[in-house]
Amino acid sequence: MKNYLKKLLFLLLTLLTIFACSDRNISEENENIANYIQAKNMYIQGDMDNALSIFLNIQENDPNFVNNSFMIGRIYFSKEDYENAETAFTNLLEINPYHIDSRKYLARIYFNQYKLSEAEEQINLSLEISSEDPDLILILADIKKRQEDFASAIEYYKKASVFETNFAVARVELAEIYRGVGLYDKTKIELERALNILDKDSIYYNPVSAILEGLINETE
Repeated sequence: MKNYLKKLLFLLLTLLTIFACSDRNISEENENIANYIQAKNMYIQGDMDNALSIFLNIQENDPNFVNNSFMIGRIYFSKEDYENAETAFTNLLEINPYHIDSRKYLARIYFNQYKLSEAEEQINLSLEISSEDPDLILILADIKKRQEDFASAIEYYKKASVFETNFAVARVELAEIYRGVGLYDKTKIELERALNILDKDSIYYNPVSAILEGLINETE
């Protein structure tokens, strides 16, 4: 009977310890998230240094916090501190090798350092996951241009421009829907967005510009 009570007491103490650790972990996780949101707002407002300080503190507590690690890399990249940026993105990819945005940044780092083979490797790995990503295709076009492989560069630039054209056309179609229900302010916004995407030598630029000008004349 005594042995049974000892075992029961030991079990209860173990459970209490587990629950206490669990509560502490949840509390730390909530604190990390709150601090992350604070730092992200600082980043948006342009306070890079203080944001970075908080992100780095969070990383010490939770090195597997992917979004936090990504923000550290972004800030280092914006400061042109490519060594620390590369470290941040490389470590993040060890946690999540499918984080395409980190590979994009790594490719840009290598591109800026004229490490074109390494840059192309990151893009090709990303294209295996997302073969129609226009950002990846555009970076690859830049790499090919710098390698003086102009035939490939032209091919990739053309492919990237198709995506941009499709985005612009989608904006125009959305504008037509807004126009049909009388939401003229939103119609103008979408047409202006379409024009910002399109090159002035695009076959779509002048027609979209004419639609926007006609709408402005109609609603004035």
